[in-house]
Amino acid sequence: MVHTDRPGDPSRRTAVTVGALFLVALVPFMIGRAIYGPATGSADFLTDAYPDRGAVTVGVLIEFVAVLAIPLIAVFLFPVLKRVHEALALAYVGFRALEALLLIVIEAKVLSLIDLSDTHLNGVDSDATRLQTIGDSVLAEIDAVFSLYVLVFAVGAMIFYGLLYRSVLVPRWLSGWGFVASAWMLVGVVLILLGTFSGSSEGALEAVFVLPLPLNEIALALWLILKGFRRSPEPTGADRSADRVTAPALTG
Repeated sequence: MVHTDRPGDPSRRTAVTVGALFLVALVPFMIGRAIYGPATGSADFLTDAYPDRGAVTVGVLIEFVAVLAIPLIAVFLFPVLKRVHEALALAYVGFRALEALLLIVIEAKVLSLIDLSDTHLNGVDSDATRLQTIGDSVLAEIDAVFSLYVLVFAVGAMIFYGLLYRSVLVPRWLSGWGFVASAWMLVGVVLILLGTFSGSSEGALEAVFVLPLPLNEIALALWLILKGFRRSPEPTGADRSADRVTAPALTG
């Protein structure tokens, strides 16, 4: 039999905090990208980015809220996960910090498109071909950094869910789902980078390879907020007897 944390337990507060951070890392990320994406990801970014600079800036700022939450998830989880494997728990902190750094790089490049669009629209530089080339280069850099971000995210998530599965802090169907979804995302992004699905719909690929993991993160966040971490009960008399019998074999 396994029990969940009692209200008021420090681990209960940690679980609620981590669950809330997962939601903060996910929801603003999706909203922010949805706001600035149409103006900066279209073929007409040179004419759209500056007129829509307010939406682009707001979208980036909303996404930045997620950037702040991402490393905090690993920081709050470290005291819990290090009991399972300290080196991997520390690696998870590193991967989440790298995620945040990559997103900051992307956001800086997105904001740079506003200046490029301003230069084009206000006649500061009349060479539209040169500006288009520069803009295309920036978009290619954004795509490359985002692909690296997804790879880092997937590997970090596999580390996290592997530790979570071993710890049994949440039901194993939940951590197992997360691990499989992370591995599936990693396979998907590698295949996409190799050009396996060239010509396929980007939305369809995201639905197939990406969607299972955000759905798991929502489920995990709600579990942590509502239920907390699971904890094993105190060993029974029979368990203690078994421990005494096997202890010499373990130490000898």
